[in-house]
Amino acid sequence: MSGKFYSASITTTGDDEDVLDGIRTTLLAAGHNLVTAKIVTLISTDNIGVDINNTGVYSYLYADPDGIYSLSLKEDEVMVGSIKIETSSHTVWVGIIY
Repeated sequence: MSGKFYSASITTTGDDEDVLDGIRTTLLAAGHNLVTAKIVTLISTDNIGVDINNTGVYSYLYADPDGIYSLSLKEDEVMVGSIKIETSSHTVWVGIIY
């Protein structure tokens, strides 16, 4: 897969915070326009609820045997427009290819 890569560790400051909005703002300031991501990966050490594409339904992340919670979505599975974190004060690593 080709494209540009961006990653960041983000600590949510409010409930229902859309982490992709923050990334869009950062990329736009650098002259890049994130319309849609080809791949989005989210990793956390906390079991957090995520709402994908403003459905109003929060799902919890998969925990691997090491206790790391992760989510990875590809554009051929779902077009990701937003990823909201249910509660504040969680640090997540987000990596995207766009």
